[in-house]
Amino acid sequence: MATTRALVPRGLPRPPPRTRARRRVPALRRAAPRDACAPEEPHLEDVLSSSGRTTDMARSLWAAALRVGDVAIDATAGNGHDTVALARLVARDDADAAGRVVAYDVQASAVASARARVRRELPPATAARVELRHASHDTMAADVPTPDSVGVVCFNLGYLPGADSDKSVTTTTDATVRAVTTATGLLREGGVVTVVAYVGHDGGAEETAAVLAFCATLDPKRFVVSHHVVLNRKNSPQLVAVHRRMNRG
Repeated sequence: MATTRALVPRGLPRPPPRTRARRRVPALRRAAPRDACAPEEPHLEDVLSSSGRTTDMARSLWAAALRVGDVAIDATAGNGHDTVALARLVARDDADAAGRVVAYDVQASAVASARARVRRELPPATAARVELRHASHDTMAADVPTPDSVGVVCFNLGYLPGADSDKSVTTTTDATVRAVTTATGLLREGGVVTVVAYVGHDGGAEETAAVLAFCATLDPKRFVVSHHVVLNRKNSPQLVAVHRRMNRG
């Protein structure tokens, strides 16, 4: 279609050319400065290019999500490695912070092992923030009944590692899915649930599939769910991360 252009009589100034209004792009918010006393946790990309361990990937997400004074839940205490890591993150050497860690395991030997590690590796003030429960992780709502109050919930599924552990005792699909369901309801905005799942033991593949199936049903307006697996490693542990979205109002 032909277009016409308005003629301007000679001698009169031409109107300035039209310019398209530029859309204002909001500036990106800078991340809050990290606490000077916080332990240095690697970023996810650092983990991928170094150890590549799935548990380290999960820890990098905890470090990004947790705030001083948060409540964190270790849903599978085991030998206490994750419990200790979470306690350091919620305290960050701040004696006045109100942070605490609640850790669960169904095996008395695991609770004892985790308690010994907490006492051995943490200063007394930080160790005092840890509450160990000899109970299933699907009871966590009894200890943390307030929704939207937890910074991190972590799961490391399967059996208790160690030469003398009873590897016939494993996490179970039904209890794990109930616990992950509860955990998503406890998360505050910006919090994360991490599930490190294993497929190499009996029942592990079914448990992993059930966790993935549940997480796929979560409301995308409230949660972002990611699934990470190392493809070139046989029976690689899988990381499922459920991030509670921030309400931008």
